[in-house]
Amino acid sequence: AAAAASAAPTRKSSAAPAKSSQKSDYNRLLGRVGPNWMKAKYRMRRVDDPDQSVIDFNILHEICSREGEGHKKWDKQDQQAGTDDYKIDWIVACADRLPGEDVPNDLLMKHEFYPVPSWQTRAELKKFVTKLIEPFHNRLFGEDFVELWLRNELGDTVYYRVYAHRYLSYERGAGTGGYVTNKRSRYLNRLRAIEYQWNVICDRYGLPRIWICDWTGEEEDDEALMTLEFIPHPILSKAVAAQLRSMNQLGEIKCTTQHCGACDAKKPLHGCCEAGADAIGLDPATREYRWRKQGDTLLGMSLLVECTDECACAPKRCNNRATQWGRQHVLMLFRQPEVGWTVRAVSRIERDTFIVEYVGEVKLADSDQRSHYSYQLNEVPSRPSLVIDAEQKGNLGRFVSHSCVPNATAFRVLVERYGAFFHRVSFFANRTIMPGESISIDYFPEGMTDPEQILEMFPKGCRCGEAECRFTLSQIKDAEEKKRRESGDTVARPRTLAVRLRSANKMPQKTFGSKTLPRRGLEKQNGFYDERREEEEDEGEEEDERE
Repeated sequence: AAAAASAAPTRKSSAAPAKSSQKSDYNRLLGRVGPNWMKAKYRMRRVDDPDQSVIDFNILHEICSREGEGHKKWDKQDQQAGTDDYKIDWIVACADRLPGEDVPNDLLMKHEFYPVPSWQTRAELKKFVTKLIEPFHNRLFGEDFVELWLRNELGDTVYYRVYAHRYLSYERGAGTGGYVTNKRSRYLNRLRAIEYQWNVICDRYGLPRIWICDWTGEEEDDEALMTLEFIPHPILSKAVAAQLRSMNQLGEIKCTTQHCGACDAKKPLHGCCEAGADAIGLDPATREYRWRKQGDTLLGMSLLVECTDECACAPKRCNNRATQWGRQHVLMLFRQPEVGWTVRAVSRIERDTFIVEYVGEVKLADSDQRSHYSYQLNEVPSRPSLVIDAEQKGNLGRFVSHSCVPNATAFRVLVERYGAFFHRVSFFANRTIMPGESISIDYFPEGMTDPEQILEMFPKGCRCGEAECRFTLSQIKDAEEKKRRESGDTVARPRTLAVRLRSANKMPQKTFGSKTLPRRGLEKQNGFYDERREEEEDEGEEEDERE
């Protein structure tokens, strides 16, 4: 903690800017980058054979295994190389700057074959670092949007206490190479290594890049990212693959209407997969999808149906393959205190735009004990019950957080034509999402009333911070009391739940400096948390416990 604190730089301006100027700074930055900033048209490529060089390449393992070697060994390696022509793998961090400013002169760089980075100036390595400056410049602007959004949301006082570690201070380092010894600097270097490996996969599949940021002063949290196998699309377990081989009706089920291929044009779709009709077997009388030779129906479930290669449309011009084309926006994996890793936008995402797919390993629902990252697929009679498990294999969809008033919605998307029980899960924006804003979905759109189940998911209550939050601790207690009354049970509240609620209420809060970070889930007034309301709620909860 002391090492991390020493790495926190001093802001150029000793006085925090007034909150009224944050919106103008944000809008000024929006105007500077323009409406099409960080926007491009991506098409996820099909990669049938794995690239063994990508599989064997593990720069993160090299860094973790060699961090403890010491600067003497790296200096000796430098002398034996006898050259100054070193490739730079990535820029780890930079010196302090204000939002909207250019890339500063002092940069922390990671050189090829050296596990620990060192500070150098742009002038010293101009010919090597030029190609890295533009992407790093874009990255800094994306981080600026997040900073200004958070400062407007939390206020400068809370922001600078919670997120005091965006920048690093210059360090002379050890040995002739100036290898950093600061713990925080090495932690950020490992995060960059994880990001680098994920982006190698994104580049291979033709997807936009990912940025990983941790500005908090909390304990290092890179283990979960290290152990996650990043995959761009769902993969099948052996058991599921074996079952699906006997059900593949792709050649049978495709568009059959005269309008097949209308999705090539920029006009409303008439009768193709996206519009429904009888394109893939929709019964006009019952309005249910019927699958030939299979017998299962959609049973009124909401389902988006995308075109496939069996359709008449040209794949490069088809407007109905959002999930298959893959993610279209650069996204940031951002660490938030008391919440963990979340996903934030760094460019404007319009309403109804595809954001990211929830991918993982598709397993039989009864194959093993379910993890916290299991997503249940449609359950259809006489068909296997499947889940998407993203605990060990997944992508950014795994980190999208919950909100009771989300800005994105999860949709079932039919791509492969095995049946309604086998589909993709895609997140689409339900309103315009601004740069810097956190992306969220409602984990329980159909509701959840069991207080034990709610408390297992939200042991400290939901922390979405919305006024319409449905899962605060007081609401969980009310749901438990209602359940007890409806069951006709006159016995007092079960002690197990009461103890869990009491322990959750009295858990120590995270502190930053001399100020306690307000708990999320409280109502905000003008962008600040109402601490007086928090004290009143605590007093009311203690009175309930005494009763």
